[in-house]
Amino acid sequence: MKLWIARSKKGALSLYYTKPEKFDGGFFLRSRYDGEIISWYSHNTEGEWMRLNPNLYPEVTYENSPQQVEIKLVKNE
Repeated sequence: MKLWIARSKKGALSLYYTKPEKFDGGFFLRSRYDGEIISWYSHNTEGEWMRLNPNLYPEVTYENSPQQVEIKLVKNE
């Protein structure tokens, strides 16, 4: 599964289902369903993004955000 990670200018770190777009020091999304803008302040985002611990991934900065990440299921053998 490929997702996107981005850090705002204030240091908040978030994970996104679709690629976020930079705007005024932060990021916003377009809905994967209809292309409408989804505010990061909205509570009705249908799982489009989630906040992460800002201490994670210090190499991710506002300047190099967003970056694509991948979640991989590891089978126990």
